Formats: sequence, C-alpha cells, structure tokens
Amino acid sequence: MVATFAYGNAPKRHSQPGTSKPDSPLAAAFARGKRAKEQILGACGGTLTSYEMAERLSVSPPTVYRWRTENKLFWMKPNGKIVYPKFQLTEGGLLQGIYAVLSALEVDDPWMQINFMLTGDFRLNQETPLSVLKRGEIEAVVRAARAFGSQGAA
Repeated sequence: MVATFAYGNAPKRHSQPGTSKPDSPLAAAFARGKRAKEQILGACGGTLTSYEMAERLSVSPPTVYRWRTENKLFWMKPNGKIVYPKFQLTEGGLLQGIYAVLSALEVDDPWMQINFMLTGDFRLNQETPLSVLKRGEIEAVVRAARAFGSQGAA
C-alpha cells in the first residue's frame, strides 16, 4: 500500500499498481498471463542460465550478456532470473537465422518474441516459425517476423 496525504486529512491508502482483489478482472488477467508464461516456458524445450549458454556457444558469459542486450538471443525472465530457451541451439551452436528473426521482430517483449517462435503462423501454413527455421527457410520466417504484431488490410 502507498499512503497519500490530502491536505489536512488522514492518509488515504491506495493499492500498488498490479495488485488487486482475488476475484477482480485484473487478478483474473494476471492469472491468465501467468498460465500463458508457464505454457511458453514448457514449450521451450528447457532453458539455460547465462553461464550454461556461454558454455554451449563456446563464448564467455559477458559475450552472452552483450548478445542479449543487442537482441541477438531469445531470452526470458521467469521468477526474476534471466534464462535462454534451448530451442535456439543446435549441435553446432546457435540455430542459423536467429539473429535475422530477432532483428525483424518489431515487438520488444521477450515473452512475445518467444511466443512468435512457438506458435503456428498463417503466413507459414500454420507451422511454427521454429520448425520452418530448423528446415533452413530463414527468409520465410523473417517475412513472418516482420509482419508479426501488425494488422493486415481490411
């Protein structure tokens, strides 16, 4: 709670942003968001810490940090800790086309970026961008990424 003071009155209490009663529409929305994030997390094929990601890519942890801040890796922050989805890795390192797809995506939210990769897209015949990218069809996924989040003509 945050106390605010009206001139000459006792403090009034207001809820912090993002808090609500358990049966409110806002609480229901937060619950749906939490479930969606849990589904995304489960669909990633597991996650790696920054140190594990650095080891898998044969680079230093500061390089992983830099790549994340340059939007060159998919990442998320469940439970307050940054992790990297395993889906972006192959036996040889980073899946080819990851940089291009991230550059093409107009959305900045890491969860939305990951959701794009794991959800069937009509521009890709309802296949997931991840499955199309794994086949090496980088340009098709980049085109879908550019259109992601935009509305088509009426």
